Amino acid sequence: MNTRRAAFITGLAIAASTVSMTAGASSAAADSFTEFRNSNSGKCLEVENSSRSNGARVQQWDCNRQGGSKWYLRDAGGGYSYVVNKNSGKCLEIENSSRSNGARAQQWDCNGQAGSKWKVNYLNMFGSWSMTNSSGKALEIENSSRSNGARAQQWDSSMRAGVLWQMVMNF
Repeated sequence: MNTRRAAFITGLAIAASTVSMTAGASSAAADSFTEFRNSNSGKCLEVENSSRSNGARVQQWDCNRQGGSKWYLRDAGGGYSYVVNKNSGKCLEIENSSRSNGARAQQWDCNGQAGSKWKVNYLNMFGSWSMTNSSGKALEIENSSRSNGARAQQWDSSMRAGVLWQMVMNF
């Protein structure tokens, strides 16, 4: 097989292994939800203390089905989704729609701001999901920490341990 053909087939395989997911709003969203479990730590993405306030920090914590760890996806248009906290009804967003590495994740009213739009992609080769903000940066756990309370933030997309997620569906 020649080199150009091998490169084409490899590129095609990589493209085919990435699936984008958006979910339309439905009445099922009120009854079903998912927990995003970090593939590195095994801990769940949650709103600190299951707060219902704008600006509440998003972090990881042991998965025990607390209210702040339940999420659902709602279509945001243009291939993006809103990641909505079931407990608060607020969107996962990057503070001030920042485009900087290390900008913290928080929850805020879902009002169409750029920092609340996500591409949720299944990465077949890793058997995990990634969440990429409209800034082009991935949602990750700071320093790939395995500790409770480690904050969620955005960072340049890469395949570091802290950026991969499992979706655990619950009804």
